[in-house]
Amino acid sequence: MSVLSVTITHPKPGRTRDSIALGVQAAKLLARVGADNCRLLVAEAAGEAAGTQVFTIEFDSNEAYGVFSDKAAVDPQLEALADQLTAEDSPVVVLFQGLVTEIPIGGRSGRGRVVQSYVSRPKPGQLDATIELTKKAFAFLEKRGAVCTRLIQNTVAGSLSDTLVATWEFESMQALGKAGDAFMTDAEGIALGQSATGKDAPIVMVNAAIYRDVPLG
Repeated sequence: MSVLSVTITHPKPGRTRDSIALGVQAAKLLARVGADNCRLLVAEAAGEAAGTQVFTIEFDSNEAYGVFSDKAAVDPQLEALADQLTAEDSPVVVLFQGLVTEIPIGGRSGRGRVVQSYVSRPKPGQLDATIELTKKAFAFLEKRGAVCTRLIQNTVAGSLSDTLVATWEFESMQALGKAGDAFMTDAEGIALGQSATGKDAPIVMVNAAIYRDVPLG
């Protein structure tokens, strides 16, 4: 059961390169205390969230996150990093910090350079139906080359708590676009879209976005 610590920021005007450099610096410091599964994503097609940056740290469990958090709270370098993140001269504005938990549904592993997310809120009593619909959507996407298909629940996330985030990844924007076309032209894809948005849908859509992976190494 993977648990991810998520920090979402927006670069200040003219500070995008500095904000990415801060993410690289953070990944190096975090690796020193055992949090070496870090990732930085930059939102491209994301509506009002375009340009935001999502920094994640992945852990094997809530307890593993707790061990890290306790260490970070007394680590001088990580304390300095936290201060730098919110300082007046910081290259970013912090928009969100929270915890999310993966719902294991047997999606395909791997990693791509382009990530699409689909955030929804299950209707009352419809969690099981939502998971089944997600499995069907992932199978459809995986047949078209998607990797890292995951369903994640926002567990400690303010007003977004208990929403679900379905994500899938492709090696390129072209490949992602081709899969998107299939939802509009393939009978199975059209049916899936109707199941997700029709009056009998088990979910209410919150937002969708496309991100690019930024190498941290």
